[in-house]
Amino acid sequence: MTGVQPNIEIYTGPMPGIGSRRHFDERFADLLAISHRVHSEVSLLMIELDQFNQFNERYGQPAGDECVHKVGGCISKLFARSSDCVARYDSEQFAVVSLASNIEDMIRHAQRLCERVRELNIPNSDSLHGVVTISIGGIHRLPNRETTEEELIEQANNQLIAARHDGRNCVHITG
Repeated sequence: MTGVQPNIEIYTGPMPGIGSRRHFDERFADLLAISHRVHSEVSLLMIELDQFNQFNERYGQPAGDECVHKVGGCISKLFARSSDCVARYDSEQFAVVSLASNIEDMIRHAQRLCERVRELNIPNSDSLHGVVTISIGGIHRLPNRETTEEELIEQANNQLIAARHDGRNCVHITG
């Protein structure tokens, strides 16, 4: 008798503590439903490695992969509560969904993450800081029953765009 085991990597991806996009999509829907049920605020952060395409071109794919793993490790260590979901969203983006924080704490947490990534001291000559940095856009709110994942992702991405326009290496979270 052969038991069927799900492909764990579909949900976890190759990085410890970092879920896949599929895991994110499913977990985000679950957390949003919990937020509705218990009237808890929810935060969504979109985290982007600044100038990552240039980094890959300059230093090569293996260095880019190592950089993503190190940054992912920082994110998973800082957002490690059971009510947090950390996932690789695409090649240069991560996403974090978190319940039961207030906006001030989430902003401080995101700023601390930016500091920790700079402290990794991964050289990046294309960055104004000389090291790899990240930009974070986010939304924090008490969603109503009509709030969708797509709506929150769009709002968080709009804040990420604002962070890019402000010179990167910064945090933009709105409530």
